Amino acid sequence: PRVYSPNGIVPVDDAIKEKRLHELVAVYGIKRKVVIQNTHLKEILGVDRSKSTLEIKGFKLVRNGYKMETKSTTGGLVVVNATYYPFFKARAGSKNLPVIPVNAVQMAIKIPPGNQIVSLIYERPSLATKIPKMVDKMLD
Repeated sequence: PRVYSPNGIVPVDDAIKEKRLHELVAVYGIKRKVVIQNTHLKEILGVDRSKSTLEIKGFKLVRNGYKMETKSTTGGLVVVNATYYPFFKARAGSKNLPVIPVNAVQMAIKIPPGNQIVSLIYERPSLATKIPKMVDKMLD
């Protein structure tokens, strides 16, 4: 699926070899579990998949990203079957949400409890916005 709520988390060492990482993803991905490097575990602290009630009520592609509707009394994770890039920003209302690389090629979002409209938008700064800032720094 393009978007799903995983039913388990498999932490792995940060120094894991890429081949081994992909082997684990092949084993656990089919079971809808996410493989996540230890570095990113702190970003999903408090997510207990055994008690999660997260439901994905809707999903659609929007300009530069995705929009999802979720419902949960506990919060949880949503995995987006798209390549992780650090320029993706997730929000529920005005609240920024962490976007975490998982499964070597996907990204996950930690969703707070309640009914949420979550947007995941690619927001890479353009050169036109970076040049004035670079010039300002040089002049300081």
